[in-house]
Amino acid sequence: LEKILRTALFVGLASCSGVDEPECLDEDILCPSSNRRGVDDDNDGCYDRCVFIDEGVGVDSGSLLKIVFVSERDGNAEIYSMNGDGTNLTRLTNNTSKELWPDWSPDGSRIIFSSDRSGTEQIYSLSGGDLRQLTNEGTYNGLPAYSPEGSLIAFESDRFLEPGWWEIHIMNSDGTNPRRLTETPSGVSLSPRFINENEVVYMTLEPRNFRIEQMSIHDSSVRNVVTLPGTIHFSSLDVFGGTVVFSYSTDDNQTQDIYTVNLDGSSLMRI
Repeated sequence: LEKILRTALFVGLASCSGVDEPECLDEDILCPSSNRRGVDDDNDGCYDRCVFIDEGVGVDSGSLLKIVFVSERDGNAEIYSMNGDGTNLTRLTNNTSKELWPDWSPDGSRIIFSSDRSGTEQIYSLSGGDLRQLTNEGTYNGLPAYSPEGSLIAFESDRFLEPGWWEIHIMNSDGTNPRRLTETPSGVSLSPRFINENEVVYMTLEPRNFRIEQMSIHDSSVRNVVTLPGTIHFSSLDVFGGTVVFSYSTDDNQTQDIYTVNLDGSSLMRI
């Protein structure tokens, strides 16, 4: 298994977070999850609801690419799999809850995903009919990602935090030994991806600052990869080898551009 393919995942960090637009109302919402975007129904500059964006990840299985993805094609967000050529479409979950952010285990035997079937968004793993709940703290646990060897899972969560604030956590692949990695007092940390078994890369969003950072799991040392100014409306991140690919938007129209940057901070390029 040498490749993991992900679609661009969009994080809706609206001005209605309350940091930059204090006039936003309590009923206006923040769309924290990385495959949700906000919709401003009343044109007041704040999100009134979230809609889901199809996302998918793929893994090589012999000579055939297998893809697992989220779709609302049957009325609500559920997880499906299919071959890389679009054949053999299979629905993997089937209930009234939202199932989001699937990721294959490196050996292709399990998927992890987030679901609100328990009443709050928690992380589960699934293999055939074997469903296991891996988290049970907080109201939001999302965007889980396996480490390259499959021993760890990184995820974003509000566990032990105020709702609407997220930090990066990791746990063993069976859900044991969860621990918090980041401390972001003036913002949120999102979208973790493993570089190797010892390092993760993630986004930190603050009121006027967007950073991509790299952290060692063992000693918690942090290195800044790149810092960009501006109030972020949407952003997403993934890492392929030594290159980070991310989307970034600062304009009021929430227009996104795609960038790449090397993990050493060099060769920042707008695609």
